[in-house]
Amino acid sequence: MLSTHVKMERTYLNAWKTFMERTENIPSVISKMLSTGPVTLEDLYSALRALNVTRFQATEIRDEIGR
Repeated sequence: MLSTHVKMERTYLNAWKTFMERTENIPSVISKMLSTGPVTLEDLYSALRALNVTRFQATEIRDEIGR
């Protein structure tokens, strides 16, 4: 039997792996959003929040949002 600490650590690491797999396309989605049609100020704030939450640097996208 594994100790509770080992199970907790494995669960924690699996959660980060799942999170990264499900958010890996966030920068490309935001980039597409910025290049198509009109973008509101609210859209830009949402895009920045998404990048911050998912911890992507994506400096090109952040620079584009800042313009």
